[in-house]
Amino acid sequence: MIKYDNVFIDLDGPILEGKERHYACYKDIVTEMNGVVIPLEKYWNLKRQRKNHYILQELSQLGNSTDLFMNCWLTRIEEKKYLQLDELKPHIKEALEKIRLFADRVVLVTMRQNKENLFWQLESLGLLPFFDEILVCEGTDKYSKAETIKKYCREINLFVGDTEVDVFTADTLNIDFVGINNGLRNSTIFVGRHSVNELIEYVRENNANGE
Repeated sequence: MIKYDNVFIDLDGPILEGKERHYACYKDIVTEMNGVVIPLEKYWNLKRQRKNHYILQELSQLGNSTDLFMNCWLTRIEEKKYLQLDELKPHIKEALEKIRLFADRVVLVTMRQNKENLFWQLESLGLLPFFDEILVCEGTDKYSKAETIKKYCREINLFVGDTEVDVFTADTLNIDFVGINNGLRNSTIFVGRHSVNELIEYVRENNANGE
């Protein structure tokens, strides 16, 4: 069993299930724009395949109004009324507790932009005590996570994520990576890499190997 100096964990996807939040925000905006709202499961499956433009332009019939939709989305997706719809991933508190068996520090990483609402949510869900540090990326481009994390990296580090940006971050920093299949993307982006459906599976597997 590898003993890590830091285990960096992305928030949305590995720790929180955001399907209901994303859909509610999408549904409200599309309705206000007189578009066509597609069913939840269809929306989520396509979103996880990175087909946002197809969802908005074709299926939701927003046409050239997709930029307006995205501006509304970025303004509203972190509002408390939507954050309340997030759910904890299966056995996530057990996972965060047991990860201590092979990690000196557990660090939360997020690209959320509303810090006040972020900490409100983490406190509401009882997640704050599980982290030694909470890193909020200043930007939203694909380099932001790597730029934020590199300042805290020690000798042996692991990053747990669920998107192509997370894969890019681990590669950029040359640190270990574990992908979460049941996150904001499907498992196709983790081909050739270590991935699990949920974080608890990796933690139990790792701790079992260390016994």
